[in-house]
Amino acid sequence: MRILQLATLGVAGLALLTGASAIAQSSNLLDQQGKQDQQDKFYGYVDLKTGQFHPTLAAEASPEATVVQKTLTGTINTVITTTIESTLPKGTTILCDVDVTTTFDGVIHTEVASAPATISGTKATCTVKLPYSWTGPSGGAASSYVYGGTYKVTATSVPSVTQPITDYNVLRQTTGNLTGATGLVIPASGTVTTFDFETVI
Repeated sequence: MRILQLATLGVAGLALLTGASAIAQSSNLLDQQGKQDQQDKFYGYVDLKTGQFHPTLAAEASPEATVVQKTLTGTINTVITTTIESTLPKGTTILCDVDVTTTFDGVIHTEVASAPATISGTKATCTVKLPYSWTGPSGGAASSYVYGGTYKVTATSVPSVTQPITDYNVLRQTTGNLTGATGLVIPASGTVTTFDFETVI
């Protein structure tokens, strides 16, 4: 009887040892998995303007403190001289519009300006002044700050520039490229850039 009791105690002890070993191994596996999960994590931030992910250490300063912005200001003056070759009704208004789009190291700005033309005989002249202030990341080269645009001359039966122009009241219209197909590098702040165009309607 004693031999059986000793054997039973031995089996129970072996079960306890085996269970403890399994628990220890399981705990080690969980610890290793946790460490691996920590190693697989990458800390950083996403630039909301460009969508680019910037990896950083968790202890580094917040991304807002490290982002440096650059602002370029100036004025684009567009002088358009239009020869009126069409027979336009009395009271026709001629308007000039300029539309400029800039790519500022991945940040896009759009500007629009317009002005009425002064009509003298068969000539209509207008000067469209477009002041701008464009801000974007400062990390790019100067060649990455470019702009382009178009101009438009419209002869319309609308008697006032405050009234909307629609397809029903446009009499004649001509358009052109402001800067060329490749665009131009944005000049230094404070620069006044002037364009001169001659058109016919």
